[in-house]
Amino acid sequence: MIRNATHADIPRLLILGEQMHAESRYRGLPYSAEKMAGLFASLIDGADGCLLVAEKAGQVVGVFAGWCAPHYFTDARVASDFGLFVEPAHRGGALAALLLRRFVTWAGDRGAVLIDAGITTGVHLEATTRMYCGLGFVPVGTVFEFKGG
Repeated sequence: MIRNATHADIPRLLILGEQMHAESRYRGLPYSAEKMAGLFASLIDGADGCLLVAEKAGQVVGVFAGWCAPHYFTDARVASDFGLFVEPAHRGGALAALLLRRFVTWAGDRGAVLIDAGITTGVHLEATTRMYCGLGFVPVGTVFEFKGG
């Protein structure tokens, strides 16, 4: 089941956020549960935020966080993701695709003329790319990382 997140979900989402952080390329950076709780609350409360959860047997096992707002150089509304995560034990099914489809619908309902979603965690790049492309997304760029001093 995919549904909108509520404030009651935030403690569980913090656990999922920490799991996502731990397996991602960002694991070398400190994880701030306080900062994540603030982001989750703002997405739940704000008109431009989208926070969706995937449930199995009453347990939240996946999350999608995103936003929709006017782009910085135009009044046209665009949507993008903060992140998509499904617990490893629940991957390989349809949950990630269902979360992403719900986001696309949500963004369209808010007038988004462009919807972006990316893979910046470095986790399962090929499989995730296939899922995005299968849902109608097309690759349009590359992210580069520079670790400088």
